Amino acid sequence: MNAEGINTCQVAEELTLEFPGLGLLSCLATAAKSSSAGVVEELEALAQRTTGPTAVRAATQPIASSYRALRVGLGMEADAGVATLEAIVKRRLMEGGLRSGGQPDDAIAIATVETGVPIQVLAAERGEASLGLDATGVVSLIQGGAVVGPLFSDPPSEAAPQKGAGEALLVAVVAPGVLAEVVELALDRARELSAS
Repeated sequence: MNAEGINTCQVAEELTLEFPGLGLLSCLATAAKSSSAGVVEELEALAQRTTGPTAVRAATQPIASSYRALRVGLGMEADAGVATLEAIVKRRLMEGGLRSGGQPDDAIAIATVETGVPIQVLAAERGEASLGLDATGVVSLIQGGAVVGPLFSDPPSEAAPQKGAGEALLVAVVAPGVLAEVVELALDRARELSAS
């Protein structure tokens, strides 16, 4: 049973057969041009706690390891994706901090670093998301019957929420070996932060 407002999305049968336990969850969140002062402070505090040694250990955390193993199993590079814990930590080290990108981007960064669960964002008005294979066999997010793009990557501009649009669709994969409740917690945390 999912937490209130968190939906289970469809996953292509060939993927669930190959990766038992694979799932996809989604929820609606606020899409605003800027984050509240409290969220910006939380983002800055998170950046201060995320140091070089933290970055080195990030990929070895159990949840992050499960997502790395999934990416490798899907034929992706282990560090592939912009929505992963490793990508956010690397960005923090390269930029010397975590710059505010508005909502829900800031909420996603905080929730991903706290839980290890990568969260992607899509335009809410395009409909529900699902996980399937594109015409070339690449595992991709699908929304409104159209392929949005490869898993763990930024969506193309037409599938990305507009800042200030009011709502965005947050999507998170349940990797084999990761409890759905942990993914629900990550989505719920991001949703809560995006609304504050």
